[in-house]
Amino acid sequence: MTQGRLTDYYALLGVDHDATSEELTSRIKQELRIWQKRTNNPDLTRRQEAEQKVKQLSEARQVLLDDDQRRVYDQRLAAQGAAPSATPTVADGSDWLRKAKEFLAVNDYLSASYAAREARQNYGESAEVWSLQARASTGLGRDEDALFEARQAVNLSPDDPDLRFDLALVHERLGQWGDAYGCYEALQRMDPTDEYTTIGMASCLIAMDQPDRAVPILEPLAESGREREMAGRYLAMALIRMAELMPRLSDGDTYVVTGQHEINQMRSLVERARQVSADRDIQAEVTRLTEYLSWCQSKHRVYDLRYSVIFKRAVIIVVGWIVLSLADQGVAVLIALVAAALWIGLPIYQCYKPGWKINQMSRDESGRAGAA
Repeated sequence: MTQGRLTDYYALLGVDHDATSEELTSRIKQELRIWQKRTNNPDLTRRQEAEQKVKQLSEARQVLLDDDQRRVYDQRLAAQGAAPSATPTVADGSDWLRKAKEFLAVNDYLSASYAAREARQNYGESAEVWSLQARASTGLGRDEDALFEARQAVNLSPDDPDLRFDLALVHERLGQWGDAYGCYEALQRMDPTDEYTTIGMASCLIAMDQPDRAVPILEPLAESGREREMAGRYLAMALIRMAELMPRLSDGDTYVVTGQHEINQMRSLVERARQVSADRDIQAEVTRLTEYLSWCQSKHRVYDLRYSVIFKRAVIIVVGWIVLSLADQGVAVLIALVAAALWIGLPIYQCYKPGWKINQMSRDESGRAGAA
């Protein structure tokens, strides 16, 4: 966490202050996925902006996902109040352009937005000015404004790849993955050899639950591309998503393994993901999935009431036969009492089943309950 004023991590992530840990985790992952592929941008200001954003997202994860740290942070954030408004001054329109870039480089989006507006008034309409305004709006979480401004920039300079890259970023933040994919397709037509564009297309396919299309375009880059580490990270994401989509019993991000064949297929994909990327988040996901698959494959003690009913019926038949066959009613009554005590006191029949079969039994029971 930086000294001075605290960074508002909630505003950075675009979530409410009472967001759950699950919501925060999901949003942090999404934002990291968007910004990490921009940390090698050849444009200096865009690269610095992305590097700073990734740094802040890492800080947000460390602070907001720890209950004690988050409690202290929330208290300090509330005590600090709103950020004071700043009105920078410069000599002319060209200086406003320079200042906007400088503010963006240090993620001072409020000042950058002001400088970009002043530049537009003094310098006139231009793709560069609209681009600076869009990037400032993105940093402030004003994604709808950023979308309009980024489109204005692209309309004024449709052949500038950086502007289309910025537009793709806004679409991604808004969850408009199809539109973002279209931006990357246009970029690929401009330069088919650009690896960032290919990785961007793959990230959109993963988000659209089409990881099977992302894997073949990422594999060559992960093996011998200039950006092998980044490509490997996204390849691992695609493999993990393929594994999560493998179970036939699934609903969005929720799934249940109900067969050994699903375990085998998922384990193969997860193992590949483990090998292609050493990224901490990837390895954490691999560990989580591996532990779940191990649980599904190992056997667990369960209580099956069906066997208990069969056992009790057998006891009744045996006791009845003994009572009827004995002449001494006193002995028969004693045997009947002992048998009844055993019948009541014996535990429910225990058996061992693999986790995937337990899942299957639970699914069948839920299905019968729903049908009823």
